[in-house]
Amino acid sequence: MTDLRYALRQLAKSPGFTVVAVLTLALSIGANTAVLSLVNALLIRPLPYKAPESLVLLWERFPTQGLERIPVSAPEYLDYEKQATSFEKIGAFNYAAYNLTTGDVPERVSGAVVSPALFPLLGVEPIKGRVFTQEEVGQGRDDVVIISARLWERRFNSDPTIVGNKISLNGRPHTVVGIMPRKFDFPLPLFNVQGSRFASRPDIWKPIAFTNDELSARYSRSYGVIGRLRQGVSSAQAQAQIDTITANFRQTNPKNYPAGLTEFGAKLYPLQDQVVGPMRTGLWILLGAVTLVLLIACANLTIMLLARAASREREMAIRVALGASLKRMLRQLLTESVLVSILGGTAGLLLAIWAIDLLRMIGAQTVPRLREVNLDLNVLAMTFGVAVGTGILFGLVPAVVSAKPELTEALKEGGRGSTGGARRNRLRNALIVAETVLALVLLIGAGLLVKSFVRLQNVSPGFNPHNVLTAEISLPVEKYPRGLSVINFYSEAERRIKNIPGVQHVAFTVMLPLSGSNTDSSFIIEGQDPKMTGAYPDEEIRDITPDYFRVLETPLLKGRFFTEADTADSPPVVIVNQAFVKKYFRDGEALGKRISRDDTNPKWATIVGVVADIKHHGLDTEAQPEYYLPHTQGPDREMVLAGGAKCARRTHAGPHCSGRIAQR
Repeated sequence: MTDLRYALRQLAKSPGFTVVAVLTLALSIGANTAVLSLVNALLIRPLPYKAPESLVLLWERFPTQGLERIPVSAPEYLDYEKQATSFEKIGAFNYAAYNLTTGDVPERVSGAVVSPALFPLLGVEPIKGRVFTQEEVGQGRDDVVIISARLWERRFNSDPTIVGNKISLNGRPHTVVGIMPRKFDFPLPLFNVQGSRFASRPDIWKPIAFTNDELSARYSRSYGVIGRLRQGVSSAQAQAQIDTITANFRQTNPKNYPAGLTEFGAKLYPLQDQVVGPMRTGLWILLGAVTLVLLIACANLTIMLLARAASREREMAIRVALGASLKRMLRQLLTESVLVSILGGTAGLLLAIWAIDLLRMIGAQTVPRLREVNLDLNVLAMTFGVAVGTGILFGLVPAVVSAKPELTEALKEGGRGSTGGARRNRLRNALIVAETVLALVLLIGAGLLVKSFVRLQNVSPGFNPHNVLTAEISLPVEKYPRGLSVINFYSEAERRIKNIPGVQHVAFTVMLPLSGSNTDSSFIIEGQDPKMTGAYPDEEIRDITPDYFRVLETPLLKGRFFTEADTADSPPVVIVNQAFVKKYFRDGEALGKRISRDDTNPKWATIVGVVADIKHHGLDTEAQPEYYLPHTQGPDREMVLAGGAKCARRTHAGPHCSGRIAQR
């Protein structure tokens, strides 16, 4: 305590040194604590499920077509469920969204459809009620839901009688049978063929209800599959069994797995790896970078302490002359340096809390599990260890030098030119060189990172995102079955929104650019042998309304856009992108060519336009071949309002345009 009181007095006498030292450490320790929290939550901390190391995801693959980690069709999942004996349980899931109309304000709620085995497979029990039963699977029997504790508290005011009561989803009554814990999340954002699928936290779960069309279409793949390995079964053993099952697919269903797809198969991936994905390398690099920052801070503070020691040389000489031992001197000087580091660590902890809150606020939709990042006991212990360790590290060398003064020279007037001073100068110069080298490494890395960022900013996404507003719309099937009612709804919606001041164009699409999601479909090209272009080419497909490309300001390269004349009664038409033309038409001429999605009874659609490539999966990925169909020739109930509000260009309409769209 005597050493501590003396250290506090010494630091108070040098407020400039203390403030600079504490801030330097605060920045470095704060950065390390924030990054350690990220690494701990995303890479080290196990997933919040029972024995997560036994959980694996199953993705299918078509290597001959360059397709890896793609979802599974309903009949394929049922085959895996029956035949894959290497698993204790196996379950299917898919993302979903629901219109919750119980109460005064309708709300769009994120959720999922899951098989009854999913919750027992994950080992998570509801806090109220129960999980789904096998009898609740199938159309007409799936009018039950499980909700999250978050939704229960926010929307239903933690009503204790909610279990057993009905809520309205998509215009249909559903019975609430259970409430999942607040921190339960599944499906998590997963890295698959599109790179990543980021979705809002699910708050409603429904049992899977495969339609008759899904059960008869092995090529319609949209479900994720998760399994828990049996005790004693290795991933390699389970993979061998999956390989056998997929080989049987090709033998028993040759039509769906033609000869050109002999490499079709499925692969198992640890769930943890699929959640973290390619972030693992980036996080370790980031941790290395902040560690270098900490080392630079240590070197910098060591130099500061050496300079401070020179001014205290006479004091140290007097203490030694009065009989202070080397151990006593070292203890006193290390107490001061550790005290500085603890103060810096405390300030750094406050900075880390602020940084983590900021990260959660801006990155929750783009970084998986970011909501789970927090300062737990492990991180706090590591932060304390880093603070004390840096105090000892940067304080030890100056303490050793200061604790061994040259008494005769130090006690003389102007004795600072002693041999001890020369030693300090050599040590200080060495530290400056080391600090410069570390800083240079960081500067080079930062420069490369900034260069990559600038290059990404200069990459054209194929559209102009400025002043484009979006909203999600889903029509209940009971009120809007496929067909004329859906077409009429979106036509009327377009008409009304166009009348809002400030809106230039309006369009609807199933999926927006850079959303990370897609729908693909196989097709044939009239006059081309599939063997020449790849067995049954399969590319991304999007339903759009006529003004879609005008809203996004995507250039038309050849031909025309869709018009109001392209209806269900008119000849089928299609628009393709430039990547599609390069891949399938060597002469570059696609206009007038015809494609069909049905190879047995072709219904030919004529290519009437070629548009520039749009990047749908990220600025750092190549645009994929894709083709567009007019919404009126295949309307979908779930669409996205793809914008049209160029509000900022009109002074009076700008600030209120989005609100007016929401009201309409």
